[in-house]
Amino acid sequence: MAPLRRILANRFLRDSSVLQAGSLSISGLAFLGTIALTHVLGAHRQGEYYLAVAAYSLLWFCLNLGLYPVTISQVAQRLTSGDREGALSWLAYLFKSGIPLGILTLLVGVWGLPSALSWWTSDPSANVARIGLCASILSISPLLELPRVVALAGLEGSRRMLAVTRIENAQEVLRVVLVVIGALLTGSAVGPVIGTVCASALGSLVALVVFQRERLKHVPDLPSMGEILRAAVRVPWTLGLRLGIKMGIVRNIDALAVQVLPALVLGHFSSPQWVSYLRIAQRLVDVSRMFMKGISRTALPVLSGLAHVRDRAGLRRVYWRATLGSGFLIAGGLGLSTLVLPWAMETFLPRDFHHPVWMSFLILLPGTAVSGFSVANDTFYLVTNQLRMAIILSVVGLVVNTGVLFLACSRWPDYGAAVGLSFTFLWSLTHVAYAGWWFRKHRKQATPA
Repeated sequence: MAPLRRILANRFLRDSSVLQAGSLSISGLAFLGTIALTHVLGAHRQGEYYLAVAAYSLLWFCLNLGLYPVTISQVAQRLTSGDREGALSWLAYLFKSGIPLGILTLLVGVWGLPSALSWWTSDPSANVARIGLCASILSISPLLELPRVVALAGLEGSRRMLAVTRIENAQEVLRVVLVVIGALLTGSAVGPVIGTVCASALGSLVALVVFQRERLKHVPDLPSMGEILRAAVRVPWTLGLRLGIKMGIVRNIDALAVQVLPALVLGHFSSPQWVSYLRIAQRLVDVSRMFMKGISRTALPVLSGLAHVRDRAGLRRVYWRATLGSGFLIAGGLGLSTLVLPWAMETFLPRDFHHPVWMSFLILLPGTAVSGFSVANDTFYLVTNQLRMAIILSVVGLVVNTGVLFLACSRWPDYGAAVGLSFTFLWSLTHVAYAGWWFRKHRKQATPA
């Protein structure tokens, strides 16, 4: 009982545990949805759905600013110092900046994505018109998700992690149910896409209800949504623009390299069904990578508070605790997954999925294990004001990793994307190495100011 009492007394561990449990349940639900689609749609039409998601994601990541983690960090710092007005300004700015970005994404998605997909997709068996339509429908998602994004930023900044988990679990349940229903009704990628969009709208409604309840019961200093909307009129457009652009480059490059480019490049060199096999293998390794999310999102407000009081010894201690703890957790999770995966595939996946998914999983395994030690990289760059170096390393990594991805896909059309993605995960060690060098350089300044 004593170890359990120590965990419950440590807020960092307690918050991490809550988010870990939520992340694992979300990952499990997402995997169940993926399994259902394999039986309802089959590999080819499921691959068309994933190509549409990848095309929309490419557009969104090219336009999106990295204001979400920046806002969490700023809200945590402002609430820690009792600056309610400052927290209000940042939440209002997150909402205000999201409106034009969402409108721009919708316009470009409707007018540009179908033509771009028609030019890019080379497989004659792919229904390019349907993929383009699905990508266009998804482009309304940022506007529908904006209330949920603002609510989650406020709750994470105030460290209401249980409420965050409830919102995200509700969102994932809605998404999985509606996606599967859409697939059953239409028998094509259009149904899951419509289900995804409907889940985004309903998820925002859930988030608003939970946000209001948490604010009234537990965090009275957290501004209400009405206050946020009124403040959005007067908050300057330049408040978080520079910081958001810098953070957006770092975050979006990582998302492009991991979630978007492998699917699109594979869809160009191979066929939609191989995109489906790769995405399922990614879902399987993501079950272990979910450990990263709980630790990372708990570390952001904690490290932000330590940076605010200039406690570099605390910064170093929490960074390495999060980095090493996450790395070993993911390595253990991957080892367990490797043991049970053959049975799981035999039980849940159609027979034609078994070999390609298993081989893709094994190729992703070493890179995923290494990426487990990169949990706190983005947070480190943000709270130490080292985003310029993060951008340099990320841009160099994107160029190198994209080159490897294209070379691998041209050499091995079916498995090349998995090879390139595993190499991309390995690149994350460069960020850990830089953080180690920075802490060593500033060791003499490690005492609180």
